[in-house]
Amino acid sequence: MPAVTPTLIGTAQKSLLDRALSPFTDVRAGEGATAVLMLANVFLLLICYSVIKTVREPLILLGGGAEVRSYAAAGQAVLLMGFVPLYSWFASRVGRARLLVGVTLFFIVCIELFAAAVAAHVPYVGVAFFIWVGIFNISLVAQFWSFASDIYSKEAGNRLFPLMVIGMTTGAPLGSLVAGRLFHSGMSPQAILQVSAVLLAASVLLYLRINSRETTPATAAEPAMSARGGFGLVLSSGYLRLIALLIVLLNVVNTTGEYIVARMLTTHVSALALADPTFNKAAYIGAFSGDYQFWVNVTALFLQAFVTSRLVKHAGLRGVLLALPLIALGGYAIMAAGVGFSVVRWIKNAENATDYSVMNTARQLLWLPTTREEKYKAKQAIDTFFVRGGDLLSAAAVYLGTTVLQLDIARFALGNTVLTLAWIGVALLILKPVAIRWVSVQRIAAAFAVLAALIAIPAPAAAQETRQETLAAKRAEKAQNLHPYEPAVLERRIERLETTLLSKRPIYTFIGSTYPGGGVAFGPGVRTRYADTGAFDAHAAWSIKNYKAVDAALKLPEVANGHVSFEMRGSWLDAPKVASYGIGNDSLRSDKTQLPYSVTTVGVSTRIQAASFAVGGGLDALAIDSTPGVNPTYRRSRVFTEFDSRTSPNYTRRGGLYRIDWSDYRQTNGGTNFRRMDAEANQFVPLLRENWVLAFRAQVSTTTTAEGTDVPLVLMPDLGGSHLLRGYPSWRFRGPNRVLLTGEYRWTAGPFVDMALFLDAGKVTARPGDLDLQHLKKTYGIGASLHTFTTTVMRVEVARTVEGTTLGVSFSPSF
Repeated sequence: MPAVTPTLIGTAQKSLLDRALSPFTDVRAGEGATAVLMLANVFLLLICYSVIKTVREPLILLGGGAEVRSYAAAGQAVLLMGFVPLYSWFASRVGRARLLVGVTLFFIVCIELFAAAVAAHVPYVGVAFFIWVGIFNISLVAQFWSFASDIYSKEAGNRLFPLMVIGMTTGAPLGSLVAGRLFHSGMSPQAILQVSAVLLAASVLLYLRINSRETTPATAAEPAMSARGGFGLVLSSGYLRLIALLIVLLNVVNTTGEYIVARMLTTHVSALALADPTFNKAAYIGAFSGDYQFWVNVTALFLQAFVTSRLVKHAGLRGVLLALPLIALGGYAIMAAGVGFSVVRWIKNAENATDYSVMNTARQLLWLPTTREEKYKAKQAIDTFFVRGGDLLSAAAVYLGTTVLQLDIARFALGNTVLTLAWIGVALLILKPVAIRWVSVQRIAAAFAVLAALIAIPAPAAAQETRQETLAAKRAEKAQNLHPYEPAVLERRIERLETTLLSKRPIYTFIGSTYPGGGVAFGPGVRTRYADTGAFDAHAAWSIKNYKAVDAALKLPEVANGHVSFEMRGSWLDAPKVASYGIGNDSLRSDKTQLPYSVTTVGVSTRIQAASFAVGGGLDALAIDSTPGVNPTYRRSRVFTEFDSRTSPNYTRRGGLYRIDWSDYRQTNGGTNFRRMDAEANQFVPLLRENWVLAFRAQVSTTTTAEGTDVPLVLMPDLGGSHLLRGYPSWRFRGPNRVLLTGEYRWTAGPFVDMALFLDAGKVTARPGDLDLQHLKKTYGIGASLHTFTTTVMRVEVARTVEGTTLGVSFSPSF
């Protein structure tokens, strides 16, 4: 086959057909005829598959039962391991047209053989047919899109693929309708199979017509492809491996989501039957399924006809590739919060409709920049074997979750939330790997390990179903089992784990941060209490970026009935590589340098507390060792005042924090003196019993110096990192003054999990008078946090800036 993909070239003026297609997508002059032929071809393929799928169900259910049907699904994946190499072998020896015609004719012959076997009542033909259909469907559709990505350039494919997917979106439901009418008319399965054979023959003719239109003399002589197989191509390419992983995650999440709907439907129907003994379960399920599929198909058709092409035009591949996982992330987070069945139904409706339209287009666009050999061979491997592999992994997850872990619906939804975060990460890597600043493998592994452990925590029954369903289930349980409550094994283990994590043990392991930009740090710690309110705490820590720290604090016993406290603290930090991008809001990322920074601090502080109001201050000595020749020492005096109505400083859903700090730095080995003021206002607005929270933050920092002196770089206000202007690296912007504004919409996704959409905006300036709302650096994103009732244990966020996309992990609240 030729090594260069031809670009479709149209005439100078649009035809009537070109203009007729323009409302759906951007069709250039001369492109309409081929686009309609391609749409008609995939339309016929999907009708053909839907007809065959309808024939498949009675054959497998009457010939083996539902159990055999489940086992046959596993057989498809096994058979695909042989089919993919066979397809690659054939593609290496023939040209494009012969490959298309040969594979399609092979399936036509298979249809005729199965029709004859059904007529002859061959034993277990239903099982063999079921396995074959699973390969037939995904193989022919994958081949169609291989052909499409072969004849279209990347630019043309971005415009025209959304139009072609309309054929898939309409062909599938129409095929099911046609097959149902044929069955009702009394046609036998073998006769209906002949209809599908005719449709495939028409597809062959369309392939030949399109191929002749798009084959030029320069591409007529097609050299054979290499002997490499589809699996080998996938495993040897990082881009293809990411596509394969994306497809597996997509299928696992979607298939598990279908299980959640089926399980909730069963629970819902059982609850209704308890309230009404005459309730017809089968009729309700049948009516629900028909209505559910109807709205999925209608929504998918609307999205494909009027939304997908515009999304590709304005947001590119990024828009269509991230649309579905973002919808799934929000949807499963809401499911994990324990919403009722009626809400779940519409969440899955939106997910499936987006999958059948927008995501279907995105999957095909991914193949436009690949080589011809990858388009035909590797695409067959990914769209067949890896798709079925995702189905098998979902089945294994459901089996493990129901029989071993005994997960409820909320836990399954939380598991899908975790997988969707991984799905988004893979999609971002596909889109622009160089723009993704991934944290270390250890931090990601730790994040997902903790979230996976959370999935095993049983959710309260009240978080699973609606109030009506819960009451009905409780009445049925009480009627059958009247005995004292006994915690399950997993529940007892979780209780012990919670006691271990929250207890104040004298010897403990410190997990957190030594300094911004240093990554997660670990180390030993020791603590003890004395005289009721006195405490001593000391720890050492070493981060994954070789930052080292030692911190010790001695809190004296409180006086004045607990209203006055004193604390002495000493610390040492060694950060060998602290990022520096220069000073100012316009500093460039390319100007990044790394500076050594070491500081020793010793000081004393006091705090006077009266209800929510507090004042205090302190005196510290700082010895800084930074760049060669820059070793200032300072005497810092500071005072503060604050009003804090939050329920806890480390996790709250209501209240606010208003605080102002004044610090005076006096250099003891030079003349660089300066003052710094930091003001912060945080407010948390709960909605609907604190299930939703609007969180707002505003920060302002200013510095003043004597004329002719500057604030040292390492002591300047900054922006960046996991708390200040998320999405940018730590210390990305430094300046004498700064302003930061944050807004978050948070919602409960589970008993100990919150989700949040956030927007940060801020800037640094040379003068306090420039602290306005002009030229702010902005970032936005989505995140999930794991927490107890009073403490944020971990936070995982995906943030987007003009410099790229970042996945961040932190062990404290954003604010």
